[in-house]
Amino acid sequence: MKLSVSASAYRDIDRAAAFFDRKQPGLGAQFIIEVDRMLAVLRLNPWLGQRLDDTWRRVHLHQFPYTLIYKFNDRNDSICISVVYHQHRRPEFWRNRVEEAIPDYVIPRAA
Repeated sequence: MKLSVSASAYRDIDRAAAFFDRKQPGLGAQFIIEVDRMLAVLRLNPWLGQRLDDTWRRVHLHQFPYTLIYKFNDRNDSICISVVYHQHRRPEFWRNRVEEAIPDYVIPRAA
């Protein structure tokens, strides 16, 4: 399964991690671990996320109030994470962001 993350989603993750580290040292690292854990889960079960429309799905992190927006293409066996956002944002926030999200980084499969 090919997994890619858009540059804007990476920025979202970095900003959230920095925010959590300001609140409590080490909390940002825990956030990144939680994101990585969810990416591993999605690799195993890309259908896990709630379907938002014909293209996009979402999955919530368990330990933090953040959501990953992604699309799964079963024809080429790939997942693209496009947006990572705080759940207190307005519900349709992600729709404005997915259009600009181009996958920039491919995450290698864990050995």
